Amino acid sequence: MRYRTLVFGVDGATFEVIDPLVAAGKMPALAGLMARGVRAGLRSTCPPVSAPAWTTFLTGKQPGKHGVFCFQNFDARHYSGFSETLVNSSYFRGKTLLDHAAEAAPIRTLSYRIPMTYPPWDIPNGVVVSGFPLPDRRQTYVRPAEAAAELGPASPLSYDETAAAMKTLDVATLEASNRVELEGLERAVGRYLARGFELVIGFTGIPDTLHHGFWAFHDAASPLHDPAAPSGARTASSRTAARVVSGLVRAWIFSRQARARRDTSRSSSLAAACNAGTAGAPRATSSSPAFSRTSNDSSPRRLTSRRDFSTAAGSACCLAR
Repeated sequence: MRYRTLVFGVDGATFEVIDPLVAAGKMPALAGLMARGVRAGLRSTCPPVSAPAWTTFLTGKQPGKHGVFCFQNFDARHYSGFSETLVNSSYFRGKTLLDHAAEAAPIRTLSYRIPMTYPPWDIPNGVVVSGFPLPDRRQTYVRPAEAAAELGPASPLSYDETAAAMKTLDVATLEASNRVELEGLERAVGRYLARGFELVIGFTGIPDTLHHGFWAFHDAASPLHDPAAPSGARTASSRTAARVVSGLVRAWIFSRQARARRDTSRSSSLAAACNAGTAGAPRATSSSPAFSRTSNDSSPRRLTSRRDFSTAAGSACCLAR
């Protein structure tokens, strides 16, 4: 019997938001998975930042071994302690679970927008769609390159447009962009699961982005809480969490049912890995330009004019068969 597995990563997801939604009946698919499976909190990496955390997820190594400690390299020549060059997939050491899966057996894999996977690399029988940091968040960077045609654009908003919408609390613009991104995620995950890929990993960082901008409006205990904030700002985090997780679980269930009707020799399982951020903490933002370097181009390339140094505090996981 060949097993198929879906792993979905939700950066910034936390049971602090998920549990009340489940209790209110707004996430019935996830509620069912947690009831039939296992849920638990996980210890994050040290430091608890998304860049090393997701690199650890990919490689199984702690930051001291894979070499990624933040989105920038340490550089004592700068007052911040970090260089202005963003690290990418060419910086970390060690093979990823995608590489191991391809070497161990003819396993077909999809890696969809996991952080630290730009630039993408070739995986036998696999598709790697790069996640942030990216030169342009609107573009789809993928190997093999021909997969880009069916995946479509990544997002309608650039980094600067997203930052502007966050600054002005333009929830409508952000939610319109999020819908496009989530539809693309659900479409890609569902498509490759339906094709019988044995390992499919889907990722979104939308909750983390919203928490950085709106957690203070959601959390009455935050020192930055504003009870007079618009209702859209106060509920942005919880509404998006429900959409993100429910959409991914829906894609898994539908593809599982479709495969079951055609093939009874396979078994499916699902794992959810959620990197939960300290979104309630005040943000320390730098106006220094950030850059990314591709594996075949040694010249720096401007990525975005703003960086957010808020860190992740922990993670959560649930498993179901």
